Amino acid sequence: MLDDGNCDNNACFPKKIIKETEWGALTSSEREDLFKLSVCRKYQVGEMIFHQADECRGLYLIREGLVSVRKQCLDGSEVIIRLARGGDTLGYRPFLADQPHLASAQVMQNSLICFFAASQIKKMLLENPHFGFEFLQREARELGDAEERFQQTVSQSVRIRLIHLLLVLNQYYGMPIQKGSLDLELPISRQDMASMIGIRVESLSRTIKHLTDDGLLNFSGRHVRIHNLELMAEEISY
Repeated sequence: MLDDGNCDNNACFPKKIIKETEWGALTSSEREDLFKLSVCRKYQVGEMIFHQADECRGLYLIREGLVSVRKQCLDGSEVIIRLARGGDTLGYRPFLADQPHLASAQVMQNSLICFFAASQIKKMLLENPHFGFEFLQREARELGDAEERFQQTVSQSVRIRLIHLLLVLNQYYGMPIQKGSLDLELPISRQDMASMIGIRVESLSRTIKHLTDDGLLNFSGRHVRIHNLELMAEEISY
């Protein structure tokens, strides 16, 4: 943690967040009441925001940065179930269900995060039911996304799963270098990539080698050069 304190003015809710997220359901006066009581903190890479089984004390709005949401398995290993970025909210699922956190949240890139206490959020939900409805809609969408990911895990090849993950990461971290090709700086390790698509690191390494041998890409640490984005996209469309 680098710093903390109350947000100033519209710092918690820049226009992009108001326009594109559930927080836009609040009126300007409601948002003003929230940021007066909010606590914004800067987190460094590796810091934990909360742990699995912790009491849910409120909601966390990521202003900027990258956070991995990780769930611990029975064997003690961890699986990344979500990558959260600027504009995403953490904690609304256990908050709405009145449960402890069902996963842990760890900072992957230096992040600025605003915390809103449960008591204040409950007050907003009573005064503005549409605010809660927006979060319920998000919950329903994410449940559908989780079902789709499960279907991909059990029915698609490792190659297709990896290509799909790279294409998703490209939307946020890719940089075009020339027509049809791009550079991608991965925000997560190979271990995390493997856990996200339900395979072992050894299987991931073999699949990367196959894609490299096919001339589709090259890996160097966390740097990936994709030579033909269109050809990769065609593979997952079949």
